[in-house]
Amino acid sequence: MELTLEIVMKVQESNVWSFGNQVLYDMCQKAPLHINEDEIIGKVWLIGRSYAAAIERGAESARNDDRFYENRVAIKMKAAGKELDERIAWLTVQTQVTKEILKDVVETHCFLTKVFHQISGMDKRSLASKYLHFHVPNLFYIYDSRAIKAVTEFHSLDRSLWKILMNYDCDKTYADFISKVYPLNIKIFEEHGIWLTPRQIDALLLGYS
Repeated sequence: MELTLEIVMKVQESNVWSFGNQVLYDMCQKAPLHINEDEIIGKVWLIGRSYAAAIERGAESARNDDRFYENRVAIKMKAAGKELDERIAWLTVQTQVTKEILKDVVETHCFLTKVFHQISGMDKRSLASKYLHFHVPNLFYIYDSRAIKAVTEFHSLDRSLWKILMNYDCDKTYADFISKVYPLNIKIFEEHGIWLTPRQIDALLLGYS
């Protein structure tokens, strides 16, 4: 599939979702840490519900607990908060995705996926990618079924990168997605001299899903 300069420039423009997304970015920038229960609950709840990836969706533990967010989400996220905050703080100073930084990207995603699994008993890789994206928007690509379907149409899989990522502590499905979407990012830059952010890459993929 050919990606023309016109298409690439189009995804850089604001759209009807820009304002709502900015609210979520601002929320995570204002309250990046995982110390206060109300901030933790607010972030997990609003990001999950906004992106059809709610942590309680399909979780047996949520059906049996009227105070699921207070009793499970807040407690488990606070317990993991110190390490999660250290990982996010280090990644936040990085300005752009690079091949070298992908190790920390996939390992941090894997760490949060494991925390979400402790909370819900389910694989929440999509929610983990979206939650981390709003905390570190320059590094985390947004994963969901539409994005993975679309990215395969570009035939951008880097087998050498795939082999490298699979050796890390990673959620293999998300790492497989990264091994396709990061090369697409590189290809666009090489052909058009434009580096798209993960948000813009998501807009590109959703346009082809």
